[in-house]
Amino acid sequence: MLANRWAVQVLQVWGDSERQEVQATVLHLLALQRLRGDQQAVGHSYCAEAADLPRHYPYQPDPRAPGDPTCGAELVGR
Repeated sequence: MLANRWAVQVLQVWGDSERQEVQATVLHLLALQRLRGDQQAVGHSYCAEAADLPRHYPYQPDPRAPGDPTCGAELVGR
């Protein structure tokens, strides 16, 4: 989770805003969850990681498309 937070900071060096990078990172994690489902990389929980960023950046909007239920239970308590 710390690596995802760090990625948001590092990617801003290339000129994107914090909002863009939070959204990009969360959407990437959600795509991994949809792609791999229960076959996640060792040491990863893509839904937990996706939910951590909105909790760390609570002023950023939910980047999911309306009606996207991916990791909904994890993201509801943000």
